[in-house]
Amino acid sequence: MILCKKQKKHTSIVFDGPIGAGKTTISREIAKRHDCTYLNTDNIVKAYAYVCVQNNVEYNIPEMVRAILSTIHLNFETIQCANNKELVIKVGERNITHQLDDYFVLDMAQKLGSNALFSEIFRNAQKEIAEKFDVVVDCGELSNAVLPNPGFKFYITAEPEVRRKRIPSTKQQFLNYKLEKSADALVINTSSLNIKESIDKVDYLLTGKSQNNQIQQKI
Repeated sequence: MILCKKQKKHTSIVFDGPIGAGKTTISREIAKRHDCTYLNTDNIVKAYAYVCVQNNVEYNIPEMVRAILSTIHLNFETIQCANNKELVIKVGERNITHQLDDYFVLDMAQKLGSNALFSEIFRNAQKEIAEKFDVVVDCGELSNAVLPNPGFKFYITAEPEVRRKRIPSTKQQFLNYKLEKSADALVINTSSLNIKESIDKVDYLLTGKSQNNQIQQKI
């Protein structure tokens, strides 16, 4: 049982960190272990980008983008998928979750995610999800988690040479991407841990319990 589930509000656990540290694998497993919905923040940005692309919005006209984003309300649901609860994103009753990796959607998402003009819209969407579900948030490359007062916040990292070995050559350019670590985040360096040990270390910090008796010696 996660400690913050004793509170009346929904559980929210946030994971941030550089590529190759194991953040996504860890967050998915923690979501499964604690029956939470898994959310990658990039999917929110991509969902709004999808709406823009479908409406032939020109990104270089900010007023047009804002007008579309402010009039479209995304609907969020959660479904059981294999061993995980996955977030379903809908426009009206139309499920667009599996239409977010189109080239034009990704191109628009990269532009929207880096523009502070639209951060409030993304922030409100994250807040709505956190108010509806117990959620594990995986901070993506396009946007960060901006949930107010999450139950737990982790920063998953590893040494550059370790991360370089873990990621494919097509993503090596992201190795030096600068991230701002939240001051109140619990830092976990996975350089000397395998993925099971990394997950168990997070679980121990969440619950005070470990599935691996030896993991406590590494905490």
